[in-house]
Amino acid sequence: MTDKEQLILNNAIKLFSHKGFSQTSMQAIADECDISKGALYAYFKSKNDLLFAALEYYFDSILVRISTIAEPKDPHERLVTQLTYFFENVIEHREFMELPYEQGGYLSESIRQVIRDKYTDVHRFYMQGLEAIYGQPIKPILYDLALMLEGMIRAYIPVIIHANSHYDMESLIRFVLKRVDDIVNGFSTREDLPFLNDIQVKQLLKKAHDQQLSWYDAIELRLSKLEEVVQNLPQASDYQVSIDVIRDELNRKQVRKPVITGMLSNLNDVPHAHRYVHEIEMVLYHDMTI
Repeated sequence: MTDKEQLILNNAIKLFSHKGFSQTSMQAIADECDISKGALYAYFKSKNDLLFAALEYYFDSILVRISTIAEPKDPHERLVTQLTYFFENVIEHREFMELPYEQGGYLSESIRQVIRDKYTDVHRFYMQGLEAIYGQPIKPILYDLALMLEGMIRAYIPVIIHANSHYDMESLIRFVLKRVDDIVNGFSTREDLPFLNDIQVKQLLKKAHDQQLSWYDAIELRLSKLEEVVQNLPQASDYQVSIDVIRDELNRKQVRKPVITGMLSNLNDVPHAHRYVHEIEMVLYHDMTI
Protein backbone atom coordinates (compact mmCIF):
# COMPACT_ATOMS: atom_id res chain seq x y z
CA MET A 1 0.00 0.00 0.00
CA THR A 2 1.34 3.43 -0.95
CA ASP A 3 1.62 6.32 1.50
CA LYS A 4 -1.07 8.15 -0.49
CA GLU A 5 -3.51 5.24 -0.20
CA GLN A 6 -2.84 5.03 3.53
CA LEU A 7 -3.50 8.78 3.87
CA ILE A 8 -6.78 8.45 1.98
CA LEU A 9 -7.96 5.50 4.08
CA ASN A 10 -7.07 7.14 7.40
CA ASN A 11 -8.93 10.32 6.43
CA ALA A 12 -11.89 8.34 5.10
CA ILE A 13 -12.16 6.46 8.39
CA LYS A 14 -12.04 9.76 10.28
CA LEU A 15 -14.73 11.40 8.15
CA PHE A 16 -16.97 8.32 8.04
CA SER A 17 -16.73 8.17 11.84
CA HIS A 18 -17.58 11.82 12.44
CA LYS A 19 -20.15 12.45 9.69
CA GLY A 20 -21.44 9.01 8.73
CA PHE A 21 -21.07 7.21 5.41
CA SER A 22 -24.03 8.75 3.62
CA GLN A 23 -23.12 12.30 4.70
CA THR A 24 -19.47 12.04 3.63
CA SER A 25 -18.84 12.90 -0.01
CA MET A 26 -15.86 11.88 -2.09
CA GLN A 27 -15.15 15.59 -2.49
CA ALA A 28 -14.92 15.99 1.30
CA ILE A 29 -12.45 13.10 1.49
CA ALA A 30 -10.39 14.58 -1.35
CA ASP A 31 -10.34 17.96 0.40
CA GLU A 32 -9.23 16.33 3.67
CA CYS A 33 -6.37 14.64 1.79
CA ASP A 34 -5.49 17.85 -0.08
CA ILE A 35 -5.86 16.14 -3.45
CA SER A 36 -8.27 16.59 -6.35
CA LYS A 37 -11.46 14.56 -6.62
CA GLY A 38 -10.12 13.08 -9.86
CA ALA A 39 -6.95 11.93 -8.09
CA LEU A 40 -9.08 10.27 -5.42
CA TYR A 41 -11.06 8.37 -8.06
CA ALA A 42 -7.77 7.18 -9.53
CA TYR A 43 -7.28 5.20 -6.32
CA PHE A 44 -10.90 4.25 -5.53
CA LYS A 45 -13.60 4.02 -8.19
CA SER A 46 -16.51 4.66 -5.82
CA LYS A 47 -17.37 5.45 -2.23
CA ASN A 48 -18.40 1.82 -1.72
CA ASP A 49 -14.95 0.71 -2.93
CA LEU A 50 -13.42 3.13 -0.45
CA LEU A 51 -15.56 1.81 2.43
CA PHE A 52 -14.58 -1.75 1.49
CA ALA A 53 -10.87 -0.84 1.53
CA ALA A 54 -11.23 1.17 4.75
CA LEU A 55 -12.89 -1.71 6.61
CA GLU A 56 -10.24 -4.14 5.39
CA TYR A 57 -7.41 -1.73 6.26
CA TYR A 58 -8.82 -0.97 9.72
CA PHE A 59 -9.31 -4.59 10.78
CA ASP A 60 -6.02 -5.75 9.27
CA SER A 61 -4.11 -2.98 11.08
CA ILE A 62 -5.55 -4.00 14.44
CA LEU A 63 -5.04 -7.72 13.88
CA VAL A 64 -1.45 -7.26 12.70
CA ARG A 65 -0.71 -5.12 15.75
CA ILE A 66 -2.24 -7.71 18.08
CA SER A 67 -0.32 -10.56 16.47
CA THR A 68 2.98 -8.73 17.05
CA ILE A 69 2.38 -8.42 20.79
CA ALA A 70 4.70 -11.11 22.15
CA GLU A 71 5.18 -9.80 25.67
CA PRO A 72 4.51 -10.75 28.35
CA LYS A 73 5.34 -14.41 27.81
CA ASP A 74 2.60 -15.62 30.15
CA PRO A 75 -0.39 -16.36 27.84
CA HIS A 76 -2.91 -14.96 30.33
CA GLU A 77 -1.10 -11.64 30.66
CA ARG A 78 -0.46 -11.52 26.92
CA LEU A 79 -4.19 -11.92 26.22
CA VAL A 80 -4.92 -9.12 28.70
CA THR A 81 -2.54 -6.85 26.77
CA GLN A 82 -3.97 -7.87 23.39
CA LEU A 83 -7.62 -7.51 24.39
CA THR A 84 -6.96 -4.17 26.08
CA TYR A 85 -5.37 -2.81 22.91
CA PHE A 86 -8.13 -4.23 20.69
CA PHE A 87 -11.08 -2.87 22.65
CA GLU A 88 -9.48 0.50 23.36
CA ASN A 89 -9.19 0.81 19.58
CA VAL A 90 -12.79 -0.28 19.08
CA ILE A 91 -13.98 2.41 21.51
CA GLU A 92 -11.80 5.06 19.90
CA HIS A 93 -13.29 4.28 16.46
CA ARG A 94 -16.73 3.14 17.58
CA GLU A 95 -18.55 5.42 15.11
CA PHE A 96 -16.65 3.84 12.22
CA MET A 97 -17.36 0.35 13.56
CA GLU A 98 -21.08 1.13 13.47
CA LEU A 99 -21.04 2.07 9.78
CA PRO A 100 -22.14 -1.38 8.54
CA TYR A 101 -25.33 -0.98 10.60
CA GLU A 102 -25.86 2.54 9.27
CA GLN A 103 -26.11 0.95 5.83
CA GLY A 104 -28.58 -1.68 7.07
CA GLY A 105 -29.67 -4.11 4.37
CA TYR A 106 -28.12 -2.07 1.56
CA LEU A 107 -24.51 -3.16 1.95
CA SER A 108 -22.92 -4.56 -1.18
CA GLU A 109 -22.08 -8.25 -1.07
CA SER A 110 -18.35 -7.45 -1.24
CA ILE A 111 -18.62 -5.34 1.94
CA ARG A 112 -20.74 -8.01 3.64
CA GLN A 113 -18.06 -10.55 2.79
CA VAL A 114 -15.17 -8.50 4.16
CA ILE A 115 -17.14 -8.02 7.40
CA ARG A 116 -17.73 -11.77 7.64
CA ASP A 117 -14.08 -12.52 6.91
CA LYS A 118 -12.73 -10.04 9.45
CA TYR A 119 -15.14 -11.15 12.15
CA THR A 120 -13.97 -14.71 11.54
CA ASP A 121 -10.36 -13.53 11.97
CA VAL A 122 -11.22 -11.75 15.23
CA HIS A 123 -13.08 -14.79 16.56
CA ARG A 124 -10.11 -17.00 15.65
CA PHE A 125 -7.89 -14.67 17.68
CA TYR A 126 -10.13 -15.12 20.75
CA MET A 127 -9.98 -18.89 20.40
CA GLN A 128 -6.20 -18.94 19.99
CA GLY A 129 -5.72 -16.78 23.07
CA LEU A 130 -8.05 -18.93 25.18
CA GLU A 131 -6.47 -22.18 24.01
CA ALA A 132 -3.02 -20.80 24.87
CA ILE A 133 -4.21 -20.21 28.44
CA TYR A 134 -6.28 -23.33 29.10
CA GLY A 135 -4.81 -25.87 26.67
CA GLN A 136 -6.42 -28.86 24.98
CA PRO A 137 -8.98 -29.64 27.73
CA ILE A 138 -11.16 -26.69 26.64
CA LYS A 139 -11.27 -27.72 22.96
CA PRO A 140 -14.88 -28.98 23.20
CA ILE A 141 -16.14 -25.61 24.53
CA LEU A 142 -13.79 -23.30 22.64
CA TYR A 143 -16.46 -21.79 20.35
CA ASP A 144 -18.81 -21.18 23.28
CA LEU A 145 -16.05 -19.77 25.46
CA ALA A 146 -14.87 -17.34 22.79
CA LEU A 147 -18.41 -16.05 22.26
CA MET A 148 -18.99 -15.65 25.99
CA LEU A 149 -15.70 -13.79 26.41
CA GLU A 150 -16.52 -11.35 23.63
CA GLY A 151 -20.10 -10.96 24.78
CA MET A 152 -19.14 -10.11 28.35
CA ILE A 153 -16.60 -7.49 27.28
CA ARG A 154 -18.95 -5.86 24.78
CA ALA A 155 -21.74 -5.72 27.36
CA TYR A 156 -19.51 -3.56 29.57
CA ILE A 157 -18.20 -1.24 26.84
CA PRO A 158 -21.05 1.32 27.23
CA VAL A 159 -20.17 1.54 30.93
CA ILE A 160 -16.53 2.23 30.07
CA ILE A 161 -17.55 4.87 27.52
CA HIS A 162 -19.95 6.76 29.79
CA ALA A 163 -17.95 6.40 33.00
CA ASN A 164 -14.95 8.22 31.49
CA SER A 165 -12.04 7.94 33.94
CA HIS A 166 -13.84 5.86 36.56
CA TYR A 167 -13.02 2.57 34.85
CA ASP A 168 -10.30 1.45 32.51
CA MET A 169 -10.25 -1.25 29.86
CA GLU A 170 -7.43 -3.31 31.36
CA SER A 171 -9.31 -3.63 34.67
CA LEU A 172 -12.40 -4.77 32.78
CA ILE A 173 -10.41 -7.37 30.80
CA ARG A 174 -8.91 -8.79 33.98
CA PHE A 175 -12.33 -8.94 35.63
CA VAL A 176 -13.91 -10.70 32.65
CA LEU A 177 -11.07 -13.22 32.30
CA LYS A 178 -11.61 -14.19 35.95
CA ARG A 179 -15.22 -14.93 35.05
CA VAL A 180 -13.95 -17.04 32.14
CA ASP A 181 -11.87 -18.96 34.71
CA ASP A 182 -15.12 -19.62 36.61
CA ILE A 183 -16.85 -20.85 33.44
CA VAL A 184 -13.97 -23.19 32.58
CA ASN A 185 -13.97 -24.57 36.13
CA GLY A 186 -17.72 -25.07 35.94
CA PHE A 187 -17.44 -27.13 32.76
CA SER A 188 -14.65 -29.20 34.29
CA THR A 189 -16.82 -30.16 37.28
CA ARG A 190 -19.98 -30.97 35.31
CA GLU A 191 -20.75 -32.99 32.22
CA ASP A 192 -22.55 -30.32 30.22
CA LEU A 193 -22.30 -30.60 26.45
CA PRO A 194 -21.09 -27.55 24.50
CA PHE A 195 -23.84 -25.49 22.88
CA LEU A 196 -21.78 -25.09 19.71
CA ASN A 197 -19.32 -27.47 18.17
CA ASP A 198 -16.91 -27.35 15.26
CA ILE A 199 -19.06 -29.39 12.91
CA GLN A 200 -22.22 -27.35 13.55
CA VAL A 201 -20.52 -24.02 12.99
CA LYS A 202 -18.73 -25.12 9.82
CA GLN A 203 -21.86 -26.72 8.36
CA LEU A 204 -24.00 -23.65 9.01
CA LEU A 205 -21.49 -21.16 7.62
CA LYS A 206 -20.81 -23.40 4.61
CA LYS A 207 -24.54 -23.65 3.93
CA ALA A 208 -24.92 -19.86 4.05
CA HIS A 209 -21.85 -19.41 1.82
CA ASP A 210 -22.99 -22.03 -0.71
CA GLN A 211 -26.39 -20.36 -0.95
CA GLN A 212 -24.65 -16.96 -1.16
CA LEU A 213 -26.84 -15.68 1.66
CA SER A 214 -26.03 -12.58 3.66
CA TRP A 215 -26.41 -12.86 7.44
CA TYR A 216 -29.69 -10.92 7.07
CA ASP A 217 -31.06 -13.34 4.46
CA ALA A 218 -29.87 -16.38 6.43
CA ILE A 219 -31.79 -15.19 9.51
CA GLU A 220 -34.86 -14.21 7.48
CA LEU A 221 -34.97 -17.70 5.93
CA ARG A 222 -35.09 -19.25 9.40
CA LEU A 223 -37.68 -16.78 10.66
CA SER A 224 -39.94 -17.94 7.82
CA LYS A 225 -39.40 -21.53 8.94
CA LEU A 226 -40.29 -20.57 12.52
CA GLU A 227 -43.52 -18.97 11.28
CA GLU A 228 -44.47 -22.26 9.64
CA VAL A 229 -43.76 -24.13 12.89
CA VAL A 230 -45.83 -21.86 15.16
CA GLN A 231 -48.75 -20.94 12.88
CA ASN A 232 -51.11 -23.68 14.12
CA LEU A 233 -50.12 -23.62 17.79
CA PRO A 234 -52.50 -22.29 20.51
CA GLN A 235 -50.12 -19.40 21.31
CA ALA A 236 -49.33 -18.65 17.66
CA SER A 237 -50.07 -14.93 18.00
CA ASP A 238 -47.67 -14.58 20.96
CA TYR A 239 -44.91 -16.40 19.08
CA GLN A 240 -45.54 -14.26 16.01
CA VAL A 241 -44.97 -11.13 18.11
CA SER A 242 -41.47 -12.38 18.99
CA ILE A 243 -40.74 -13.11 15.31
CA ASP A 244 -41.98 -9.65 14.29
CA VAL A 245 -39.79 -7.97 16.92
CA ILE A 246 -36.74 -9.82 15.53
CA ARG A 247 -37.59 -8.66 12.00
CA ASP A 248 -37.97 -5.08 13.19
CA GLU A 249 -34.62 -5.31 14.96
CA LEU A 250 -32.85 -6.58 11.83
CA ASN A 251 -34.01 -3.46 9.99
CA ARG A 252 -32.56 -1.04 12.54
CA LYS A 253 -29.43 0.92 11.69
CA GLN A 254 -27.73 -0.66 14.69
CA VAL A 255 -28.90 -4.19 15.42
CA ARG A 256 -29.15 -5.00 19.13
CA LYS A 257 -28.17 -8.63 19.50
CA PRO A 258 -29.49 -8.96 23.10
CA VAL A 259 -32.98 -7.98 21.92
CA ILE A 260 -32.93 -10.71 19.27
CA THR A 261 -31.55 -13.22 21.78
CA GLY A 262 -34.36 -12.34 24.20
CA MET A 263 -37.03 -12.87 21.55
CA LEU A 264 -35.44 -16.17 20.53
CA SER A 265 -35.66 -17.37 24.14
CA ASN A 266 -39.47 -17.02 23.83
CA LEU A 267 -39.37 -19.50 20.94
CA ASN A 268 -36.77 -21.93 22.21
CA ASP A 269 -39.23 -24.30 23.90
CA VAL A 270 -41.63 -24.47 20.96
CA PRO A 271 -41.73 -28.03 19.57
CA HIS A 272 -39.56 -28.38 16.43
CA ALA A 273 -38.37 -24.76 16.71
CA HIS A 274 -35.10 -25.32 18.56
CA ARG A 275 -33.16 -26.09 15.38
CA TYR A 276 -34.04 -22.76 13.75
CA VAL A 277 -33.49 -20.79 16.97
CA HIS A 278 -30.07 -22.38 17.33
CA GLU A 279 -29.13 -21.65 13.71
CA ILE A 280 -30.18 -18.00 14.03
CA GLU A 281 -28.00 -17.66 17.11
CA MET A 282 -25.03 -19.14 15.28
CA VAL A 283 -25.49 -16.78 12.32
CA LEU A 284 -25.98 -13.83 14.66
CA TYR A 285 -22.83 -14.42 16.66
CA HIS A 286 -20.50 -15.82 13.98
CA ASP A 287 -21.45 -13.80 10.93
CA MET A 288 -21.98 -10.22 12.16
CA THR A 289 -19.68 -7.52 13.36
CA ILE A 290 -20.05 -4.89 16.28
